[in-house]
Amino acid sequence: MQKMYLLLVISTKQDHKEFLDLFERYEVPHVYSVPCTGTAGSGTLALLGLEKTEKIAHFTLATRNKTEELFAALTREVQIDLPQRGIALALPLTSISGAMALRGFAGGHENDEMTKEPYPMQTDKELIVIICENGHTDEVMQAARAAGAGGGTVLHAKGTGTAIAEKFYGISLAEEKEMVFIVTRAEEKRAIMEGVTEKAGLNTPARAVSFSLPVSETAGLRFFEK
Repeated sequence: MQKMYLLLVISTKQDHKEFLDLFERYEVPHVYSVPCTGTAGSGTLALLGLEKTEKIAHFTLATRNKTEELFAALTREVQIDLPQRGIALALPLTSISGAMALRGFAGGHENDEMTKEPYPMQTDKELIVIICENGHTDEVMQAARAAGAGGGTVLHAKGTGTAIAEKFYGISLAEEKEMVFIVTRAEEKRAIMEGVTEKAGLNTPARAVSFSLPVSETAGLRFFEK
């Protein structure tokens, strides 16, 4: 398939229109925006734009060339690498549901990017996604921070799990949930996930489950890098 990426761009609520205007200028065909909340509180984490304030998470799919173009524009035009502006991540996709969907998300930008080369999965950063019971993000973040995590971003969600999934996990997935996104260095991922499982896992009221995704590109994490 053509190399495609899931782009996650988190902005402050007051700045989200500026980010949407940028997506429109660069002809991004589909953008999904979701209200969320930052969880970090320390001075260092505040530099990352992850303090506990209202945020907007923007999701879109883009080709490799379009991703590079957008990341350059996010730094150049909206200064996403400055404190309080936000962060951006690019996550490589391994499959997509058909040629029509591919053309739709590519927005007419598909060309010589068509390739069968495997995605480079050796990355130095990972996105940890934690799904927990509504109202238990404090326990999850305490466990994650104790294991070395910085800040995170919380999205409110409603599960739509099947009866089989409910039986497998022993919990109802079709209830109010919260999703916590944590960006971390790859070498710290395992400790954080194990810490959350131990202190806020399925045998606790938080009933947290987690998975991770490789992050191939970032913007707005200048202080994190330092």
